[in-house]
Amino acid sequence: MKKYISWDELDLMVNELCDMIPENQYEGIYAIPRGGLIIGVMMSHKLGLPLIDRLQGYYGKKFLIVDDIADTGQTLHNLRAEVYKNAHTATIHYHKQSVVEPAFWVEEKGDDWIVYPWEQDNSEEIQDYLKETK
Repeated sequence: MKKYISWDELDLMVNELCDMIPENQYEGIYAIPRGGLIIGVMMSHKLGLPLIDRLQGYYGKKFLIVDDIADTGQTLHNLRAEVYKNAHTATIHYHKQSVVEPAFWVEEKGDDWIVYPWEQDNSEEIQDYLKETK
């Protein structure tokens, strides 16, 4: 099954996520390319924090790593735990099977495939990076 998220629903979820973020604790937001970029830009505007376009120079600083979902959690784990230990993670959705529970998240993901408003309605229920290329 697919669960479609509208722009209005996304805006409400981003507002809810931003309400969880403590003031004056972070120096910026790094958005994971693709899924996290739109959410990261929205959060940057709402929180008045700069959107970080490269991590160079942020080692040891406190910032947020933002993605749309922590499904397996591998992307967040690899970036936060191995590279930037002072960073905290924030996602719209969190799946309990994820190896990382984000510091901040809005909604627990069930087994439905989530289709965000920037994705195609006919998106396949498989991650792009798992598809074989020919």
